[in-house]
Amino acid sequence: MSAAEPLTILLSFAHPDDECFGTGAAWPRYAAEGVRIHLFCATDGGAGSVGTPPITTRDELGRVRRNELRKACEPLGIGGLTLPGHPDGKLAQVPDDVLVGQIVETMREVRPQVVVTFGPEGAPSEHPDHKAIHRATVRAFELSGDAEAFPEHASDRFLAPFAPSKLYFVTWPDPEPGFFTQVRGGSVTTRIDTTGYGDLRDAAWSAHRTQHTHRDKYDQIQSAWYQNGDVFHLDRPAAPDGTERDLFAGLR
Repeated sequence: MSAAEPLTILLSFAHPDDECFGTGAAWPRYAAEGVRIHLFCATDGGAGSVGTPPITTRDELGRVRRNELRKACEPLGIGGLTLPGHPDGKLAQVPDDVLVGQIVETMREVRPQVVVTFGPEGAPSEHPDHKAIHRATVRAFELSGDAEAFPEHASDRFLAPFAPSKLYFVTWPDPEPGFFTQVRGGSVTTRIDTTGYGDLRDAAWSAHRTQHTHRDKYDQIQSAWYQNGDVFHLDRPAAPDGTERDLFAGLR
């Protein structure tokens, strides 16, 4: 990696609040180090909760959630945001060349060394949109450095091919018996110390006011899984022996 290239993380998720519902304290920690963080959020969350009691109407929910997301990005240190506005709940129906192409375009524009998305299980909720963004992001990771893939990016926007170095999946410790979900994520290969940054993650979650009907699950997840730091599964390249303590391990 060239010394001139700024350290950059690309988050690729499906909905507003995916960036902070589980892992999320790592982003302000890295932002405090001067790392650039960009979020690709595929949908506007228009199929989510309108709040209890209702904060908005169903017709206005997408617009409201986009604004909530912009507010949530501030405490997380997320400086860039891509919102293509695909239908919430129907992400798997978006043609592969469209969604993958948009993520490739974002990778070539932002030039992240590290990419973070959901694993194949679709997070503890197993949401089909989470699975769809996983598949599209993995494929984009594979194609972004290939000059023959989406050549229009070079001709139309002068974006050169760029291959990110590391691909991570959000994960979590195995759930205890009786927990509200028994879904297991990928093995924990990477543990990031987020001491002192949990309040900023909570501030981001607070910005997603329409979704506070899920506060109990948010509190359970943070208390059970992320009290001692955010955890990830390194998918590519192969994880080294031992537990990483830095998403940029081997790159700095």
